[in-house]
Parts: sequence; structure tokens; C-alpha cells
Amino acid sequence: MFSKSDTEFAAMAADPSKRHAMIASRQFTRTVLFWCALVITVCDLAAALAGGHFATVLSAGTVIQWMLVFKFDSDVRLLSIVDTMANRGTGEKIAY
Repeated sequence: MFSKSDTEFAAMAADPSKRHAMIASRQFTRTVLFWCALVITVCDLAAALAGGHFATVLSAGTVIQWMLVFKFDSDVRLLSIVDTMANRGTGEKIAY
């Protein structure tokens, strides 16, 4: 089911120049998704306290949004580890 995206991810992770760009892109996307998820969570809590029926729809959206945040966070961590391991032998310092 995810084999195409896994293959693309592995290909980008293997290329050092693409890996650096992917890390920066995923970090930015993770930050944006985090703040969106936080806003949606606050709206969800406000709707739940107000007793509206809209809270159920927001709850599903909140869960999906937080799952995306954690997915991008794990991608950034994995790519950072791959980058660290690849650069371990060269002695190159990486600043994130």
C-alpha cells in the first residue's frame, strides 16, 4: 500500500543533497502542522465545552492532524540519523 512512497523516501534518503533539502522541508512542514494541530485542538476543546455537535468532526480532524505531526517528526528524526551516520566517517559538522 505504501511501497511507492517508501521507495521514493528511501531514494531521497540515500542521496546526500536531496536528504538535506528533505530534512529542511520536513522540519518546516512539521512546524506548520504542529501549530495547525494546536489551533485545531484548542478549537476542539472550546467546541466540546460549548456542547456543540461540531466537536465530533473536529475531534477526528484533530487526531488525524496530530498523526501527521508525529509522522513528519519521525521522518525528520530518521533522516537526521541517516545523515549523522553517513557523515560520521567524513568528520563533517552538520548544523540543523
